[in-house]
This record gives sequence, structure tokens and C-alpha cells, in this order.
Amino acid sequence: MLHFGIKKPEGTLFLFLTLVFFGFMAYKVLPRERYPRLEYPVITVVTFMENFSPSEIKNLITVPMEEVLASIPELKDMESSSFEGVSVIRLFFEWGSSLDERYFDVREKLDYCKSILPQYASRPLALKMDINSEPILLIRVDFRDEAVKGNERNYLKKVVIPFLEMVEGVARVEILGGEEKEIQVEVDLDKLYANQLDLEEISKVVSENQGEYPVGVFRHQNKEYQVRIESLFRDYTRFGSLIVGKNYKGEPLFLSQVATIHYGSKKPLVLYHHQGEPAVALLIYKEGNANIVSTAHNVRKALKVLENQNPMNFTVIRNEAKIIEEALHNILMTVIVSLVVVVGVVYWFLRNWEMAIVVSVAIPVSLSLTFLLMYLSGISLNFISILGVSLSLGTMVDSNIVFVETYLREGKERLYQVLKRLAGPLMVSQLTNVAIFLPVLSIRGIGKALFGELAEVMFFVTLCVIAEVFFLTPALLSLFVSHSGKRKLQLPSHWQIFKEKYATSFLWFFERREWFSVVLSVMLGFSIIGLFFLKKTFIPFLGETEIVLDIVYPPNTSLKKSEEYISPIEKLLLGQKGIENVSSTIGRYAYLMLFRKQTEPNYVEMRIFCKNLGVKRRIRRWLEKRKEELFPGASVIIKEPENFFSKIWNERKEVTFLGTSSVLDSFSKVVIDGLTKFEAKGVRVFPDSFSVLQMKMDRVLLNHHGLSAKKVGDIARIAFEGTVATTIETQEEMEMDVRIRLNTNTLLDLSMMKKLLVKKPDGAFVHIGDFVEASYEDQPKEILRKSQKDCLKIYFDMKESDLRRFQKWISGKRFPETSIEFSWESKDMRRALAQLGWCFGVSIILIFCLVMLQFNDLWLTIITLCSIPFIFVGITPLLFITGNSLNVVSMLGMIMLVGLVINGTIFLLEEIKEVSSGRYVFDVFIYKIIEASSRRVVPVLLTTITTVFALLPMIFFPGTGMEYQRLLSLCLFGGLSASTLFSLYIVPMLYVRIVRKRLI
Repeated sequence: MLHFGIKKPEGTLFLFLTLVFFGFMAYKVLPRERYPRLEYPVITVVTFMENFSPSEIKNLITVPMEEVLASIPELKDMESSSFEGVSVIRLFFEWGSSLDERYFDVREKLDYCKSILPQYASRPLALKMDINSEPILLIRVDFRDEAVKGNERNYLKKVVIPFLEMVEGVARVEILGGEEKEIQVEVDLDKLYANQLDLEEISKVVSENQGEYPVGVFRHQNKEYQVRIESLFRDYTRFGSLIVGKNYKGEPLFLSQVATIHYGSKKPLVLYHHQGEPAVALLIYKEGNANIVSTAHNVRKALKVLENQNPMNFTVIRNEAKIIEEALHNILMTVIVSLVVVVGVVYWFLRNWEMAIVVSVAIPVSLSLTFLLMYLSGISLNFISILGVSLSLGTMVDSNIVFVETYLREGKERLYQVLKRLAGPLMVSQLTNVAIFLPVLSIRGIGKALFGELAEVMFFVTLCVIAEVFFLTPALLSLFVSHSGKRKLQLPSHWQIFKEKYATSFLWFFERREWFSVVLSVMLGFSIIGLFFLKKTFIPFLGETEIVLDIVYPPNTSLKKSEEYISPIEKLLLGQKGIENVSSTIGRYAYLMLFRKQTEPNYVEMRIFCKNLGVKRRIRRWLEKRKEELFPGASVIIKEPENFFSKIWNERKEVTFLGTSSVLDSFSKVVIDGLTKFEAKGVRVFPDSFSVLQMKMDRVLLNHHGLSAKKVGDIARIAFEGTVATTIETQEEMEMDVRIRLNTNTLLDLSMMKKLLVKKPDGAFVHIGDFVEASYEDQPKEILRKSQKDCLKIYFDMKESDLRRFQKWISGKRFPETSIEFSWESKDMRRALAQLGWCFGVSIILIFCLVMLQFNDLWLTIITLCSIPFIFVGITPLLFITGNSLNVVSMLGMIMLVGLVINGTIFLLEEIKEVSSGRYVFDVFIYKIIEASSRRVVPVLLTTITTVFALLPMIFFPGTGMEYQRLLSLCLFGGLSASTLFSLYIVPMLYVRIVRKRLI
């Protein structure tokens, strides 16, 4: 096999050119995603039972279903939320579980649950969670036609949304802001009561006289016809001709005589502001397996068609695809810059263009082959897979440099002998890179889910480098590198000078090796200890220029009041230098998967888009400083935009208490006092309570009057909010709701509510106040449960230095039958970090075995591994200086460094072992060691320099979406530089000490 590239260079070159072409084509068609496809092991069960309170939902639906679902295999945890009229149970399974199998188990349990639920409850729905189901586009809509304004939502529903939902890759489109017209039937209570009618009768008449009703089949002359009775209004004014009863004279009473019918605007549930003014926007969601970039591109094309055909303009406010495209573009530019840097560095050191090109061709060839393998394996181009590709740029040329440097010294006529002699060390050095990430492929759970693709890509890169260095490089040297006769190519003179300087410095350090060892031990000790003082997070946020504010005003704050609070703040922010735009969503839906059952008008999400990261840091500091002044009485959390990892782990500071309701209330008061003591900010208790007007019916009196709770509730609903009785398709072909409501002149307070009349079966009227007691009470919007216990969560913001003290303080407060969980100590997070630590340990063992196979000597293997700890001498100071934390990304950098630093040590020891074999007096032995080390210092140092220089563009010019690459590059830069520098002195000294028994 080693002869192949040398004996058949033309065929080898043609084969690699073909593979590179296919690799380039694979790169063009590889799916572009922000993060890998990840099946989040959660199944959500949703059950509806209208007109029941959260406590009734909990007792009648949630608790019984929890008891049944708790026996599902591989169930890790269970959380539930009981809202008004709906129960939501979230089932958390172990990572790596077959979600399809668990989904089948859940469906079986739900079939049984149906028999134990109340008859009014709906059939439970089981829904899988898609972690990538976030909007990919936020688009502002401006209408050029004044006639459309005031009816934006209807127009978008009729014209825009159906068109966009037909675009390839689009799952659904949602509207933010804007007004929606409806037909309002405003009833005059005085006229209604004067004619012996109640609100329910009006609603019933309207709903029963609008629609199509199939009544059967008509058979005539051997033919069958479907028969439908149609009663459809297209002109809303014709509703006034509906007969709703009889007046006191016995004459027909028309709807127009007791109500006014006109166009009106629906009460908004959510408002949207952009640039400090009310606006209308669209949220575009992609299908589960659709590609973000292509879907966004298709939507942009569709928007141009809509602009040409309709009186509207579209402005893209946020585009997830743009972030991905910018990241890919930045990485491509980084590859080009790194390639130029590597070529320049190699030429400067070797002073030979032919050799520089032969060395550097490894980068484009290895990249192309890696993209081909990624395509065949179904791996997309995302921030995780690109992480492995971009950080392998420098290592792609390491083996080539060693090969070419040895070839320069040995000569062309010995090309095969050079390849044969280096085959073992080259293969072992590359297999160490495989050994680093091989354990990641063997683990299960969250570690495999998050870092499996990274390990696969690194494995592909290693295979491609091995193929390139053993076949393509010998072929290129045979074809294109020319020199005459048997003359050896000499290294440039500056390398000879460097070798002499290195030999002199080594002797100086060797003579003072005791002090040298002490200094290195102190540096190593401080570096390792320093790791424990670094700030620790699970994952660093991507450096997007966006700030997100979660603002929660006190309960019962109306939507209009929230808008009044937020409007001046938007204008103040827009006046700040460096802010491009500000958008706010005022109020929010309580999303229950695809169902909306509750709204929170006191919630505001504000997004601030800055020009660059410097502006973002300045604005964030300004907001932190003036938070209490800008948002008095509100709970405010300033955070980064959500990313792949924040969807899995909520890294905000949160304490969860599990126990009985009475104990939880007492405990929450103690905790809030403690948070005040530790100067916590933005404290929020969840679920929070709000004031409700509680109407309690006397069941005995209700039955005495022959009434039902549903009838009373329907009348009260019409009085307060109105009710949609039917829909109508207008002459403009727009579908509108027909809402029955009280006229705007009717003012309802508590006393007026009690005077509402309900018609009894005998035709007489009775006041609601006769059998209903109304009072204001504080009740929770939601009842939370976790692990089949009631729970309460408290969110807050606190300095990292106070977190541990607070945790110790709260752990000392004991309440009966209560347990505590801390969000910043996630079990999944600890498990993922433990898995990375386990992979690190297994990698060391695998590398030990590989090096042992190469040297067949225990002591040489130990010497080789001694270079690993010195990576911390370079990493710890850099993390401190740059303000980075110790997290999963920096830990991955440490794991990658193990393979990199081992490679140079293997070649160094191989040369020392070969040159110093035999028995010598001490001085001759030291001379042999220095000679061998000086001979190998050129390729070792050159491989380190090319790797480090290839990382520089990512460190100093990271660009959008390359923050993970920058952090990893910092770790590799510091760790590889320090380890290589010290290894050039430590490894030969250790070798002298260990093999001293051979000396005469």
C-alpha cells in the first residue's frame, strides 16, 4: 500500500481530484442548519375540560393521569401544569431513549386514562416536542392601502398566510399585532329585558340561522342527490332581520330592535411594537425536517411576489438563516485566510515554494473529502459540525510537515524509505486524534446527543488526513518536486542557527534542571488550581448583537397599561447611539404546544438589536444600572437570545420547592426574605397569583330555579367578553366572527353584574345575584407539579459570588416533607460534564495503548504522556485574561489538545530513541540527546507554528456565529504553545533521567 502513491502518482492524483470535485459538490448541497437535529426526549400530554378552574383540573385530570403515566418505562421525570380548562403533563425520558417506542407506551396509557376521566374532558393528546420548532423569520408588514388599515389581520389571513404556508418548508405563519375586524351585535339590556329575552337566546338565534345543514339524500329517476339546507348571510346588516322573539303585542321581534349591528375590532390579545410604534409582523415557522436557509430563501422570493401583487411592503427584522449564512461565510473566509497563512509560514521556514504547496494542499483536499463523508453520513453544516472542521485546519498539515521535513534531509531517492520509516509514528499520531473522540461515539444520553456529530466530523477529518499524507503527498513529491542527482535538499540557514540556539539553551536548562523543575512545577500547580477559580457555566452564549428583556409587571396589569409603561422606554432606547432597532411583544400567549388557552397581558418581551458587540456590552451595562429606574415595580431579566443549549437547560437562577401547598406558601416567604438578604434582584414567584372576581353559585337555589351552571356561565361570558355565535363570509370574501356582546354604553361593575337577568324554563326572570355570591380573590393562574408533588419556583438574579452562600443558607432551612432543587445544578448538566470527563479519561487510556504499541516501552510511554499537563499552563492564564469561563467548549478544547501535544512528542522521542541507542559515557550521551532533539525540533516547532497561525484568524476576527470556534481556538492556542515549548526541554531531560542506567 505504501508503494501506491509513489509508483502510480498520475492515477493517485486523478483519483484525489475526482474525490475533491465530489466533495465540493457535496458542500454545495449539504443542508445548512444552526444546530444539529436533536430529538428532545419529552412527550407532552394535553387534556381539555372547559370552564373548570386550575384546582379542579388538577384534582380531576392531572393527578389521576400522573398516577397512570408514572409507570411508563424509562421515565426520568414528570412535570405538570393545570390551567383553567386545560391540563398539560410533560414526560421527560432518558436521553437516547427510543421516543417512538415511548410514544406508543404513552398512547396505551392514555387509552386507559380516558375511562377514568370525567365525561366532560376531551380525549388526551400526546405530542412530541420539536426543539427546532422556533420561528426562523420575523417580518414587519406595512400596508400601502389606507383601506386595509384597521383590518390588517383579516387581510393577512385571507391573502398572505395561505400563500406563505404553501411555500416549500414552511409549517405555519403567525401574526403579531394588528387589528382584526369582526361583526359585533351589541345588545341593549333594557330593550332585551323589556321584551322578556336574555342574552343566551340572542346568541342561540344567531348561531342557528347561519350555516349549511346536510339533511339526507334525494332520489329521483335512478339518481341520488345530496340535500343541504343553506342559510348563509353575506351582508351582515341582514342579521337584523332575524326574529328573536315576540314583543308584548305578540308581534315578531327582530334582532335590529334590541341590538345594534356593525363592524368592530376584536379585543387584542397581544400587541406588537417596532421602532417605538404599533406595527404588524409575521412569524414564520419551518417544517421539522426542512432546511432553514432554503426555507428562508423561498420565503423571501414569495414575499417579493406578494409585494408586486398586493399593496404592502415587507421588512425582515430577524432572519435565522442570515446568521447561519454569515457564519458559513465567515468560516469560509477563515479557511482561505488560514490557507494563505499556512502557505506563507511554511514557505518562510522552508524557503521552498514547491514544498510549501505540497504541505498546504492538505487543507483543501482534507476539507473536500470531509464534506463528502458528511454528506454520505447525513450530517448537516451547523455550528457544531463546523466547529470540528474549522479547528482542524492547522492539524491537517502537521503530518505533511513532518514527512516533507524528513524528505528534505533524506533526498528524493529515499522517498519510499522515508515513508516506510515514518509510517508508524504518522499513523499513531493520527490515531491519537481518533482516540480523543472515539469514546464520545460510545456513550449514550445527552453527551452523545450534543457532541456526537462533532466526534464524527473529527473522525472523518482524521481519515482524510491519513489518506492524503500516505497517498497524495508521496504522489505530489514524485511528480512535481524536482532536484538533481542524489543531493539532499538543505534546510534554510536560519534553521541551522535556530538549532544551535536551541542546543545552547537546552544545555543551560539541563545544568540547572533542579531549579527548572521547581519553577515548572509551581507554574503547573498554579495553573491547575486556577481552573477552580474560573467562572463556570455550561455553555457560552453566541455573540449575537441582540439583547432580550423579559419584563413582567404586577398581576392584573392590563394590556393597555403594559403598553403605556413600555412605550417611553422604547423611545429612550432608540435615542441611544448604536441601537439599530427595538421591537416589543406586549402580552403573550400561554403556549400549550399549538394550543392557546390563556394570555398574560402583564408580560413584555423586548428585543434590542445593536450594531456590534461593543454597543451591546455598553447598552447591557446601562440597562443593568438603570433597571429599577426604568421598570419600577416590574420583574426584569436581561438575557441572551435563546440558543440550542438554552432550550435544553434553563440556566437562569431558579429554586424549585416540592411539597404540600401550605408548606410551600410558608417556605416561599422565608426564601424571599433570604433573597432580599443576599441582594437578589428580579425576584419572581411562579406560578404567581392574580385577583379574580370569583362567582360562587348556590347549587340548591340554582336547581330550585331550574337553571344550570352552564347557562349562567354563558350569560356572564356574553356580559363580560361577548361570545362568538357564528362566522360570516362577507362580500369581500373575508371570513369574520359574529360576536354577541353588550353595547358599549353599558357599564358593568360588581353591583351591575348581580342585576343580570337569567330566563327560567317557565319564562320568568331571576337576577344572577339571587343565587351567586361574587367577591375578589387571589388565585394562581396555574398549578405546578413535579414528580407528582406540588411545586413552586422562584426566579431571581444574583451575583455568582453570593450563589453558593445562598445555597448553603437555604439548604439549612428545613421544612417538613419539602425538597429543594437548584437550576444551576442541573442533573443533565452534571451528567454531560461527567461524561466529558469520562471520555477524557478513556482517551488517555487509548492513547497510552497506542503509544505503547509504537515504542514498546513503558517508560517512553510515560514520558510521552508527561507533556499533557502543561496544556493548563497556557489555557488557564488565557481564560482569565480574556474573561472566558470554564465550560463545555473549553473542556472540549482541552480534550482536543491531548491528541495534538502527543503528536510532536512521539516524533521527538522516536528520533531520540533512534540516535541515542547504545551505551555511552555521560557527555557523549547528552550530546546524542541534543543532536536528536535539534534534528526533530524543526518539524515539531513548525507543526505547532502552522497550527497556531491557522487559529489566529478565528481568535482575532471571529465574526458572527464563530464564538465557539474563538473560545476553542484560544484554548488550543495557549495549550499547544505552552505544551510544545516545555516539551522540547522536559521530554529530553526525562529521557536522560530514566535511561541513565545505560550510561557507562
